[in-house]
Amino acid sequence: MRRNFEITMKLVEMQSLLEFYNKTEIHGYCLSCPDHNRNWSCPTHDFNEYEYLKKYKYAYIISGKIIINKNLNENEIIKKFENERRIFSDLLIDEEQYHNDSIALIAGNCYKCDRCTKLDGKECILKDEMRYSLESLGLKVSDILKEILNQQILWIKETTPEYLITVGAILLYEKDDLVLINGR
Repeated sequence: MRRNFEITMKLVEMQSLLEFYNKTEIHGYCLSCPDHNRNWSCPTHDFNEYEYLKKYKYAYIISGKIIINKNLNENEIIKKFENERRIFSDLLIDEEQYHNDSIALIAGNCYKCDRCTKLDGKECILKDEMRYSLESLGLKVSDILKEILNQQILWIKETTPEYLITVGAILLYEKDDLVLINGR
């Protein structure tokens, strides 16, 4: 990986991950998002998120820590974060090819289309490529980071944070080693 980007990961049993499931609380946060109901990867979903997660046996929880240059302004930091988030999410999606029936959960909302068809009341045109995030499935990412990866989310406030974190997962039916992320 790049010098200013650090990956941390841990394999957990799905039952451990489901301890962080709180659809009501997390989707409540989604309601305040300016992009709420503007993307097929975001809630409200037409399936039971808990059941979707429960069908898998294991999950690699993976974070990407983006080291921030203190000389960047807020707009430059956001642009850097969005770029790194997409590279990170693409890496997770690429990892799926090495594991039978695995699925990646990306960081944040889907970014495959310039304009989501949900805005036009149409079905997703890239349904096979679109991925959900941990949050969109009702999981408390800040608690997952703290309890599973021993990391903390920092936010852009009055000062430039030392780093920002993007988080995703690979859901698996069987224990398996990651290929791309381990650098093999």
